[in-house]
Amino acid sequence: MYIFLMPYDDAERNPYRALLPEIAVAEPHLLSLLLAYSASHRARLLGHKEPEVRMARWITDVIPRLNSDFSQSPGHSNASIANLASTIMLSSLEIISPNAFGSKIGWQNHLHFAREMMMSHCLWRPDTNTKEGECCAFLWSWFAYLDVLGSLSGGQWSNEISSKWVKSYEIIGREHPNPDEIDCIMGFTIRCVSLLARVSELCRKTTAQRMLPGRKINLNWQPDNETRETAEMLAMELRESLSRDSRVCQHIRPGSVDHKSLLEMFSTNEAFHWAGLIHLYRRAMGKTREDPLVQEAINKIVYHMSMIRRGGTGETGFLFPMFTAGCETLDMQHRIDIKKRIENVEAHGMKQDTVGRGVANIGSQVSQAKHLMLKVWETGDPWETLMQNEFIG
Repeated sequence: MYIFLMPYDDAERNPYRALLPEIAVAEPHLLSLLLAYSASHRARLLGHKEPEVRMARWITDVIPRLNSDFSQSPGHSNASIANLASTIMLSSLEIISPNAFGSKIGWQNHLHFAREMMMSHCLWRPDTNTKEGECCAFLWSWFAYLDVLGSLSGGQWSNEISSKWVKSYEIIGREHPNPDEIDCIMGFTIRCVSLLARVSELCRKTTAQRMLPGRKINLNWQPDNETRETAEMLAMELRESLSRDSRVCQHIRPGSVDHKSLLEMFSTNEAFHWAGLIHLYRRAMGKTREDPLVQEAINKIVYHMSMIRRGGTGETGFLFPMFTAGCETLDMQHRIDIKKRIENVEAHGMKQDTVGRGVANIGSQVSQAKHLMLKVWETGDPWETLMQNEFIG
């Protein structure tokens, strides 16, 4: 699973290879989820049908066990860390394989549970100088990636998110000793994740104002002065963050990364900044697709996409910027290039047949993103109005 988040994989220091299995060996329910996740991905990679019965058998008791343990696990105990990892894993599994094991609990619900667990057990960005702290830091990065991109993906569920959650990201952005360090799990800087959380919160509020009955967007909508000022300030902060000298994270050993991999890391980080700007311009400031600022951001993402090797693992972490630019671009060549890139990601085992699943549940998040983007091109409608249960990332 590590290839779907990490733009660069150090076999010796990748926490998905080291920390996660170490936690799972001591916790049967997490180990069961790892087996189910691995079985799902292996089947996709080989083009086989997922072993749904076996997967369901592995995780039948996991959710009741987590509900039982939630109120009993104090602080940073091994149990609470394992439960958090299990809840994040459930969300990830539901994202890549919706309803594969028949629980009918969406990824949003698992993510909400993980957020509650994070806050109640004070697991936000702990000291990484201890083994326990290192585990929590790894889980925070994994969770934050799903949490922020999930909230940016929109949908009705995002209205249920408390506005308090964004404060946690703001505090982390201010207090982190190296906010311009590119987190190797997420693919962008700590400063960027804090800014994207604020973009998501603002877009959540403006979507409620822009959306008409029947899931239509009010094309004449314009933000009030307070919203416009907030959006303009956020846009300035994103551009200021882009101008900073970002650096690779501490997990990457000096001299262990080739120049091309480094270029991919920096390009991915910048692309997420530009994607955040597109969301601001379109959803919070009411700008049209033709607006020069929107087109500038699209062109920047397409440029950075050209820095990512075709068919490499770097493409898998680039889905959100690709989707964002793909939905808004008016350039046919851009559309062709982005569609091909997303299909490359599908070839990494993130594609699923649609037979028996219906249009609303078309398979993995990559296939869902592609079909949603194609529908935007076909109808010309904003992607938010076509959104159902997709996770874009």
